[in-house]
Amino acid sequence: MFKPTTEALEIADKKTMQVLTKSNELNRPWGVEQVGVWVWVTNTQKEDAKSLKELGMKWSGKKKAWYWANKLKTGRRIYAKDLDTLRGIHGSEKVQ
Repeated sequence: MFKPTTEALEIADKKTMQVLTKSNELNRPWGVEQVGVWVWVTNTQKEDAKSLKELGMKWSGKKKAWYWANKLKTGRRIYAKDLDTLRGIHGSEKVQ
C-alpha cells in the first residue's frame, strides 16, 4: 500500500473537511471519501457542479465522481479504471 507523507495527508484532511462543510451547508448527502491523498465525492447532482468546482474539484468521467488531487502527491502514476482498485492500492476512509 502507498504511504503518503504526513504533510500530504494533512492537506488532504483539510480539503476533506472543506468538502464536508459545503455538503452540510447545501444539505446534500454527498459521499465523501479520502483515498490516499486524493479526495473523491460521489452521489452528486448536476446542480452541485458549481460548488464542487469552487472547491477545486474536477470531474472524472470514467469513475463518475468528482475528485481533488493533492499537489504533494508522490509515487508512481496508477491509471485505475475504477475507485475500488484505487481503494485497494492506497487505502481509503469514507467520511460521509
